[in-house]
Amino acid sequence: MIDKHIKIIAIGIFILLLFINCNRIKFNRNCCQDGRLEVSVDSSVLALPNAFTPNGDGINDVLYILGNNLSSISFKIKDGMKTVFETTDINEGWDGSFKGRQKQKTYSFNLDAITTSGEELSLKGSVCALICVYSSTDISGCCFHAQWTNNSFDPTLPTGESLLPCN
Repeated sequence: MIDKHIKIIAIGIFILLLFINCNRIKFNRNCCQDGRLEVSVDSSVLALPNAFTPNGDGINDVLYILGNNLSSISFKIKDGMKTVFETTDINEGWDGSFKGRQKQKTYSFNLDAITTSGEELSLKGSVCALICVYSSTDISGCCFHAQWTNNSFDPTLPTGESLLPCN
């Protein structure tokens, strides 16, 4: 009888470990795959980093909308069907929290803007909140706020980021 319970516990642990590893793989595969997220028309630019690191180190901790010559914006971040952040203020950033908690995961977003010349710009995609790194996490395809210069992302600029390994 004890052997039966041990087998059930062992199977449960195996399924739990499989679930955790699948979630890590899914996270790593989706993070930063979209590359740079920017669109422009005339002299207006609308951009959003595809990753940020709300880990409290003071670098790339807040996700901000980037751009110029914009008269209005509408920005929503979703976790599945739940809106976790929403703003119409280009100067308001998201610290990665929802109801006081932060999760390391990939979120979807919708970003719409109207330029000062009246043109409509729109970005949709995913953004990755990185709090720590798994040993297999590749952030080479990520664009961070610290790499934004001259109204464009420059991947050769260092991010200055220091991510700790996940426990």
